[in-house]
Amino acid sequence: MRKRGLYGTDVIIVGLVYVVVWLTSGMYVVNPDEQGVVLRFGALAQRTAPGLHYHLAWPIESVDTPKVTRENQVNIGYRPDNAGRTRDVPQGRNSWRTSFAKRISAGEVGAAA
Repeated sequence: MRKRGLYGTDVIIVGLVYVVVWLTSGMYVVNPDEQGVVLRFGALAQRTAPGLHYHLAWPIESVDTPKVTRENQVNIGYRPDNAGRTRDVPQGRNSWRTSFAKRISAGEVGAAA
């Protein structure tokens, strides 16, 4: 009669299942508008093209897949319109420049105490 508990073969089977799951967690997909960047212990190891790839699982390697065809743009001081032309951002009566200029002329800002 077999006793309850973990035996040598049970531990080996559980260990093998864990290793197989860990190894298969290294598969990743790079989409057509992305580029795969594989980091080994935080340092660049390789760049990969679109498709299905494999890397050593965490904590040895990690993968980042940034979109490389997208244009990132920050507009400061002007706004593009729908036709792609740019124009200055209007400064109305309630803008911070107008209120700051009024405070300076009233002596509220910059006066020595």
